[in-house]
Amino acid sequence: SRIVTASYDKTARIWDAQTGAHLATLEGHEDRDISAAFSPDGSRIATCSFRKGRIWDSVPYRERFPQIEATRKARRILEPEIVARLERGESPLAVRQSLSADPSLTREQLHAGLAAVHAFEDRARVLVHDLFRKHLLRASMISELRANPSLTPGLRAVALRFAEVHEDPESFQLRSKAWPLVDPDRSAEETDVVLGLKLARRGVELAPDSSAIRDTLAWALHANGHHAEAIKASEKALELADDASKAEYQDYLDRLIRLIEEAKTPATLPVPAAAGD
Repeated sequence: SRIVTASYDKTARIWDAQTGAHLATLEGHEDRDISAAFSPDGSRIATCSFRKGRIWDSVPYRERFPQIEATRKARRILEPEIVARLERGESPLAVRQSLSADPSLTREQLHAGLAAVHAFEDRARVLVHDLFRKHLLRASMISELRANPSLTPGLRAVALRFAEVHEDPESFQLRSKAWPLVDPDRSAEETDVVLGLKLARRGVELAPDSSAIRDTLAWALHANGHHAEAIKASEKALELADDASKAEYQDYLDRLIRLIEEAKTPATLPVPAAAGD
């Protein structure tokens, strides 16, 4: 049994009633005059000062929730075996079914096993999420998953399943990612213009009638040296632009043509002066 005392130092203390041993100190009150008492079932302690009251758990977590603790213990035991099965390529569904059909498992062991399967799937989801942020396009993400030699067969299979149902971003999101890579006025000379072109092409597939994404495609083609296609894409952007934006898109097309022509014109080198001049 235990007793609780309230002290003038703003704390309450719990003691073993038989041995007198100090078990715990409850801190947090700001006033010196506090009172303390156990709940009728002994599971909680109430402390109260002039300005504040607090409720404390007096029974250790493991004792209060034995089933949860039993599940955690079972998971520590079962998880390595379950993960090994999943890593070898056994599907999460098959593992779940085998666990559910095993009559030797307690309820806590079953819950622990299912939680281990769920955690493995979460690893795959996080992997797909990180790759999606890197590649943005589902096809590129799937290609890396298939080519990555560090992935176990099971993790690759689960990640591919999640990747195949992952949706590509909206057209405007693709444009916002592509534009900094192909902007003719970009400050960084070395950008991934190939990725910019992939994003712009996918954006056009999603929104073929968008003048903005067509214009981005034009500059992406230009950045990759596809000048004839770039002019066609810019002309299409001008065609799709609304009346209020026609002049703006005409300027884009004129600038694109001018930059292409300048790139074709070899730079004129100064003629060295003749000896004796």
